[in-house]
Amino acid sequence: MNRRALEAICQTFAPGSEGVAEAVLGASRRHLGPAEQRQLSLLLATFGRGFAILPPDRRAAALRAWGDSRIPQRRAAFVALKQAALSFAYMLRDSSWTSERWKAIGYAGPA
Repeated sequence: MNRRALEAICQTFAPGSEGVAEAVLGASRRHLGPAEQRQLSLLLATFGRGFAILPPDRRAAALRAWGDSRIPQRRAAFVALKQAALSFAYMLRDSSWTSERWKAIGYAGPA
């Protein structure tokens, strides 16, 4: 899979999201069947190698274009990528069971 594209996508939706792309890939390996994994791989390949080296504002514009596309599959892909990036960005925590994102939104963490 195009890990660099996924890392750039995750960084665009959730800046400072180290480890998120790896978490998304790990979850996809565990929970998606071979056909769905192939679809994810093809989706990430559509972004190409150049996407990862674009400045953040250009990456954001490219992703917004997918979200605003007339093509339903592009909009669906945008939503899936955004949900995956943001879900894992807010789900991940450090070894002390805290997260800077949690602190930023006033969440104290699990009880």
